[in-house]
Amino acid sequence: MQHHPLLCALLITLTIALPTGELAAGKLYKWVDKNGEVHYGDKIPPEYSQQGHTELNQQGVTVKTIESPRTEAQLAEEQRKQHVLAEEKRHAADQVTRDRALLNSYTSEHDITQARDSKLAILESEISMNASHSGKLEQRLATQRQEASRLAKQGAPVPEKLQKDMLEAKTQIEKYTAFIKSRQTEQEAIQQQAGNDLQRFRELTAGAPSP
Repeated sequence: MQHHPLLCALLITLTIALPTGELAAGKLYKWVDKNGEVHYGDKIPPEYSQQGHTELNQQGVTVKTIESPRTEAQLAEEQRKQHVLAEEKRHAADQVTRDRALLNSYTSEHDITQARDSKLAILESEISMNASHSGKLEQRLATQRQEASRLAKQGAPVPEKLQKDMLEAKTQIEKYTAFIKSRQTEQEAIQQQAGNDLQRFRELTAGAPSP
C-alpha cells in the first residue's frame, strides 16, 4: 500500500510526540483549508470543523468521510432532481396504464380507425344538423333586417316584436355557431388521439405474430 509522503511523515511525528496509547486511541484527520491546501492532524481547527473532512486510522487508511453541509442552492437542486425523477416515474406508470388500456380496447389497427370514423360520423351528423338550423335562421334574420331597413327608410318605427325576433335569431345563430365549433374541436381531438393510438399500437405490437 502506498501512503502520501506528507501523511507518513505526520504519522511518524505523531508517534514520537504522543504516547503510544494516546495515538492508538486518538484519531487522525485530513481537511482542506480555504486556500485548497490539504492538512493532517489529530484535531481539526475550529474554523474548519463544520466542513467536510476525512478520518484516518494509524496506517493512513480512510475509515470515515464526513461530507460538507449542503448549501441552499445544493438542497434546491436536489429537490429539483427528486421532483423530476418523481415526474418521470409517474409518467412511466401512466404510460403503462394507457398501453394496457390500448391493447385491451383494440386488437388491430382497423379497430382503431373504425372507432375513430364512427365517432367522427356522429359528430359530423350533429354539425350538419345544427348548420342547417343555423342557415334557416340566417335567412330569416336577413329577411327581418330587410324589413327593418325598409321601415327605417320610410321613417316608420321598427316594431318591438320585429326587434325582439331579430335579437332572438341572432342569439340563436351564435349558439349554433359555438356548438358547431365545439364539435369541430372534438373532431380534431379524436383525429389526434387516433393518430397517437395507431402509432403507439404499432410500437407495442411490432414483431408480434398476427392473430
